[in-house]
Amino acid sequence: MKKINFLFLVAAMAVQGFAQQYMYTGTTEIANTIPFANSSSNFRQSIYYPSDFPTAPAGNIVAIYLKASTAASPNITNLKVKMGTTTMTIFPTSTFITGLQTVYSVNYNTPVISGNYIKISLQTPFPYDPTQNLMVELSQEGYSPGFQIMQGSINVNSRTVFGNMNNASGTVQHRLATMGFDMDNAMATTEVGAENGLKIYPNPVTDVLHITKVSADAAYSVHDPAGRLIKKGEVSKRGTVDVSELSAGVYFITIEDKEETVLNSRFIKK
Repeated sequence: MKKINFLFLVAAMAVQGFAQQYMYTGTTEIANTIPFANSSSNFRQSIYYPSDFPTAPAGNIVAIYLKASTAASPNITNLKVKMGTTTMTIFPTSTFITGLQTVYSVNYNTPVISGNYIKISLQTPFPYDPTQNLMVELSQEGYSPGFQIMQGSINVNSRTVFGNMNNASGTVQHRLATMGFDMDNAMATTEVGAENGLKIYPNPVTDVLHITKVSADAAYSVHDPAGRLIKKGEVSKRGTVDVSELSAGVYFITIEDKEETVLNSRFIKK
């Protein structure tokens, strides 16, 4: 097998995948003006669990969906979406969380239809990790008019905070907005090398990856979902790679033997 450039491989995987929609729907939906039709509460942060999207694999989120509860031809100033991962399961206080990544920031004027889903194509794809909770922030800086979105009316235990974006805190809410996302599925693909009996285990991994049927002089490289080189070296004589120092998340590992790529696989570091 010829040597395969890592970034080319990831790009090829992405082309082969099709966008798939993964949706969380709140129980007994009701309308809410927050944050896109409310001048005093123009900011909302929510925590979604992997169990809210049980079939979603690791990959890049390229679009999100919200469900409109009113029809409108909105004129919204700087509709913004931020995302991040978190170990939090609830908001312990009403303080807003900082440091999330901006993935969309646009003056929004696309007509919406009541009961239909609004697709927001992200300007910056966000790497989704099915082992971590997902935090989503929605905000706007003005509207004339705005639109309401659907949320579940059943309590979900302090998983949303809302308020004014210029403040440091707001109000805890026991509800979640109906939301879904599309993924490019770049990481939900068949492994290169699997057909030859090569594989890695355990996956997810805590400290040491084991690689089956690999020679003692094989080399490895580990990349993150953006293609950045995180670590490289030689596979140990026992056929292992120590990944204990990596932060929790999703990674790609490439194994090369005599300058040929013999295995390319993704793994999740716990």
